[in-house]
Amino acid sequence: MILRRITKHVREQNWTAIAIDFVIVVVGVFMGIQLGNWNEQRGASAREAAFRERLIEDLTANRERLAPFMARRERRMVIIERVEEMYFGDAELRPLNENECTHLADGYILTLPPIEIPSITEAFTSGQIDLISDRELARALIAVKQSEDRTRNSVAGISEAVPRLANKFPQAITRTRAVEPLENPADAPLTPYRLAAKCHFFDQPPDPQFISAIAVTTKMNTGYIAMLRRHIAELDALEAVLRDKAVQELPTQ
Repeated sequence: MILRRITKHVREQNWTAIAIDFVIVVVGVFMGIQLGNWNEQRGASAREAAFRERLIEDLTANRERLAPFMARRERRMVIIERVEEMYFGDAELRPLNENECTHLADGYILTLPPIEIPSITEAFTSGQIDLISDRELARALIAVKQSEDRTRNSVAGISEAVPRLANKFPQAITRTRAVEPLENPADAPLTPYRLAAKCHFFDQPPDPQFISAIAVTTKMNTGYIAMLRRHIAELDALEAVLRDKAVQELPTQ
């Protein structure tokens, strides 16, 4: 229709009508582009909102898994530090009970914590991180992802450096079947059989190699716990950003 009108006006040399037709075409194209951009932006905003909603759910689930994992490692760290203080500090020598000795014997178990957050992983692998228009939130997500990568890469190296005390010093620590009840029900193993340990090293003359192994165990576990705490701090920062954004988006009265 508009093309026929322009052709007619050109034949008639009606320049005013041609100018009006030109303006109509330009305005129409402009409005079409704007409408397309608006629809695209609206769709991007909807996808970002859906991602943030899923992120909050995944983050909450991750913290619920990570909390008991961290609590057990910190309980173990308390026992390791106590033994280290007995040898290198001023703490009084005190025999360890079964649960305490088991924590010490398990000091080599420095496994990868449950740090992966599915929505963040998918956002980076699929390039959807570009959906995040808020720069502060994007930086917090990048920090968490980098912390995940650092933790994953570091755990293997740290765990390889920790001696297996019960294997290397059987005269000091003996593996046995658990008898005492668990100090925390959350520590229950998946199988009915519970492996424990009994410590005899305080009844023997100091063994320099064993004492050295205690120092290495303390060093590696301290670094492991510090690494986990740094990762949790990044999760805290991400949660703080998400809370701030949620408050900002609340409707004003």
